[in-house]
Amino acid sequence: GGLRTRAARRDVYRIADGHADNAFVHVQARIGKGRPAEVRQQAAEHIFARLKAETAEVFAKRPLGLTLEIVEIDPVGALKHNNLHDIVEKRRK
Repeated sequence: GGLRTRAARRDVYRIADGHADNAFVHVQARIGKGRPAEVRQQAAEHIFARLKAETAEVFAKRPLGLTLEIVEIDPVGALKHNNLHDIVEKRRK
């Protein structure tokens, strides 16, 4: 219920030598503060392995940079209000 996904297209960018075939995918995973470093690293490795698997065909055919970072959300000023968890659970039944 807490997972949100978004994509942000970039129309203006430069990658490496600026060649038009160059491409990139950057994933930023934002998580609540307080998880141990081992958990964050394990999550990063799991997500990155999936990203590499999903882009393997493209990676084999063209220049492609993949990056991932896990960012902890500072709880100060980070407010939340949703009913997603309850509704998602009800849909499962």
